[in-house]
Amino acid sequence: MGHGIIAGTWVAKFLTPSDDRPALGRVVDAYDGHITVDTYAPDGRRIGRVLPVYLGVHPTREWVPIEPPNFIMLANTFAYGRHLHRKPHAVIPAPIALLMAAKPGS
Repeated sequence: MGHGIIAGTWVAKFLTPSDDRPALGRVVDAYDGHITVDTYAPDGRRIGRVLPVYLGVHPTREWVPIEPPNFIMLANTFAYGRHLHRKPHAVIPAPIALLMAAKPGS
């Protein structure tokens, strides 16, 4: 798949490079660039499921592989995003990579 996302992978969906409260999930199914993700609250409760979209949207570009979260720590931290650890080969989605590379005043 190119992103290292397979069933069982923990993932996070950061809306901005400095997102302190990203969506958390675990991949249930991964195929053809699409994933199905069970979403979780910071305290470890399963709260829903995100199904794949086939209208040109590739969810694997929105979700970043992370190390398994420490839900005990996350449950006690409001801005838990900084405590999530991306997997070594995690790919930053293009829009975020461009924002991170942009210089102030450009």
